[in-house]
Amino acid sequence: MMILQSLRKVWDLSLFSYFMINIVLNMCVVFYLTLVLWISIHTLPCSSPRK
Repeated sequence: MMILQSLRKVWDLSLFSYFMINIVLNMCVVFYLTLVLWISIHTLPCSSPRK
């Protein structure tokens, strides 16, 4: 019975860490895409007429 409980605990922990890693990766991808979009918008000469 104790082995089952510890196995379940390890399973929950691995699932939790998997979800956390997924969330962090998604945030990194979104941040990277936003940065690239921001840089591309700000480096285009036609989209910055106010100087």
